[in-house]
Amino acid sequence: DGSARLSGDVLTIVHKAAAEIGELGDNTAVLRDAIRSDELLQRALRSPSVDGIVLGHTRWASIGIISQPNAHPQCSDEATAAAADAATAAAGPFVTAVLNGDVDNHADIVATEDLAIPVEVTTDAKVIPTLISRGLARGLDPRDAFREAVVGLEGSVAIGAAVTDTLDRLLLALRGSGQAL
Repeated sequence: DGSARLSGDVLTIVHKAAAEIGELGDNTAVLRDAIRSDELLQRALRSPSVDGIVLGHTRWASIGIISQPNAHPQCSDEATAAAADAATAAAGPFVTAVLNGDVDNHADIVATEDLAIPVEVTTDAKVIPTLISRGLARGLDPRDAFREAVVGLEGSVAIGAAVTDTLDRLLLALRGSGQAL
C-alpha cells in the first residue's frame, strides 16, 4: 500500500497516529454501542410523552479544536447578552446539526450575519443550526430555512439537521464532493 513506501520515521509516525485514532469505523461502533446500552436514554425514548430524534456524528476536527464545546451535534443557541436579547426577539425553534466536511467561509458567515457564537466554540459546524434557526425566525419553513443555510456554505459538506418543531423529519444535504452522510 502507499504507506509502505514511506521511510523510517514517517512510517513510525503514521503507525502511531493510526494506533491512537483506531480503525476506520471504530468510533461509530463505540457510539452505537453506547446508545444501545444507555438505559436512561432508552427509557426516555420509549416514553409515550417523548417526541424526539437522536442525531449524532463522530468527526475528526478539521476546523476548531477537539473539545466538548465543539462536539456534534451543534445547536442553534447564541451567546452574549446583546445577542441573547436580539436572539430572543427573533429566535426560531431549537435546531441541531452535524457536519461532515468543512465550511470554508464560516468566519465570513459569522461576521456578515452577526452570529453570536460562544467563544469556546471554534468549530465551523456551529454556523449551520444558527443560520437555520434564524431563517425559521424570519418565517421560513424548515426545508426552506435549511436550503437557504446550505446554499450559503462554501466547501464540501454533508449535513444532517433536526428542528424541534418538526421532529418527524431529518434534513439532509450533500454539497461539494467526497463527503458522506
